This record gives sequence, structure tokens and C-alpha cells, in this order.
Amino acid sequence: MKGEANGDDGAAVRIPPPLIYLAAIIVAGLLHAYVWPMPLLLEFGPRLAVSLTFVMLGIVLMAGAIGLFKRTGQDPKPWKSTPEIISTGVYHFTRNPMYLGLALLQIGIGAGMENGWIVGLCRRCCWPSIGRRSGTRRPI
Repeated sequence: MKGEANGDDGAAVRIPPPLIYLAAIIVAGLLHAYVWPMPLLLEFGPRLAVSLTFVMLGIVLMAGAIGLFKRTGQDPKPWKSTPEIISTGVYHFTRNPMYLGLALLQIGIGAGMENGWIVGLCRRCCWPSIGRRSGTRRPI
């Protein structure tokens, strides 16, 4: 993976973003099972509704972004070159619909599994993608 740090046009991404979210879900599952359970205090019906809503919103955002990338002939991998900035479709509403989609998926999975760790670690997963400004990181 190449990025700005190497002089290329793509973002300086060290780890593919889906792997960050997947690792957080795995770590959260282990924390919940073996260290300290953190259940969400929702009954099954509302929990299922919240879970399905977040998962569906995440899928819609990511599918919309990937569709726009394909229509404009771009690669969705963040470390690849960006020939043009997309500002239509889901990008009209959010700067990073794929990251937001992954975050919504993680929250939906956490709600569905009744695991507060998965929901809580979502903030840390988002930090690398939105916590940068002018080359420095700042807390969310």
C-alpha cells in the first residue's frame, strides 16, 4: 500500500480500514466473553430494530459509495490514486461514506450481539480516519 507519505496521490493508509473494524469486533468479543461482559440494556425487539437499522444504513452507504467509484472509474481502495473528487450521491452528505458505513455496521453488529464493547470501540476505529487535521491527530 502506497500513500502520500511515499509521494503518491493516494492516502497514507497503513492498514485496510475494514480490517481495523474487524479487529475491533474480534477484540470486543474476547473482552466481552473473557474479561468483562458489557451487555446492552435493550430488550430483544428494540435491540433487533436498532441492529437491523444500523446494519442496513451501513450497507446502503457503502454500496452507494462503491457504486459511485465504479461509475467514475475509480478504485475504492484508499491507498490508490484519486483522479477526481466525488461530491455527488452519498458524498453529498458525508465526506467518508465507506468509513461511516463501516462504523454503522459495527454498531449494528454490537447491538445485535448485545455487546457494548463492540459499540464502544467504534469510536476508536473512527479516530484514525477523522482524527487528522494538518498532519496532526486530535482526540474526537
